[in-house]
Amino acid sequence: MHSNVHATAGTAVVLTTYAITKNELVAMTLGGFLAFLSHDILDYLGEASYGGVKPLVKIEIPLLILFMLTGILSGVWYLFAIGWIGGNLMDLVDKKCGLSLIDKKRFPFTKFFPCHNRKPKIQFTKEVTILAAYVCGALNVIFALLLNA
Repeated sequence: MHSNVHATAGTAVVLTTYAITKNELVAMTLGGFLAFLSHDILDYLGEASYGGVKPLVKIEIPLLILFMLTGILSGVWYLFAIGWIGGNLMDLVDKKCGLSLIDKKRFPFTKFFPCHNRKPKIQFTKEVTILAAYVCGALNVIFALLLNA
């Protein structure tokens, strides 16, 4: 999946850990580790390409900005940040912090993690991939609202 979906899943795991334990340190460490593991599970879902770098930027950058704003408005931005990092860490490593998406020849993909060495069980269409990204954007807003309720 693309970055926003991994970020949302990772953040959901971190926030759930926090809700259960009422302990920020446990949420950041255990929740962050579980967020990291969530990446592998989500990669059983195969995303379709947005159609190149330009459409990817048009979709993912506004969703990243929304993610950051919801994190700030939630009052626990650091838990959102840990969720984002944990959920995306496998891609950050294997895609060289996104540089592989820009220049595959200079920054070739690596496949350190098992999820990047197997085919997805379910392959999304472009439309479903885009829908998943926007649904996750909405979920991030809901997380922030629930934290402020």
